Amino acid sequence: MVCHIQLPLTHRHAATPLFQWEKPENSGDVYSARTGHVVVHHDDQFFLFGGTDGSARQADIHCFNINTHSW
Repeated sequence: MVCHIQLPLTHRHAATPLFQWEKPENSGDVYSARTGHVVVHHDDQFFLFGGTDGSARQADIHCFNINTHSW
């Protein structure tokens, strides 16, 4: 599973932070790669629901903690 998170990146010429995609290390039970899913951010967690992995529609929910980088 590839999980990309956009984190703030400062630049010496920027008045506001810029953003850069990063691939953090993560652990736990990772879900299948998919499209058509919904992701919601609440407090320090991302919740992922549904989508399709190309073979079937999924109706599962997964939670990613951004502090521990674990599912």
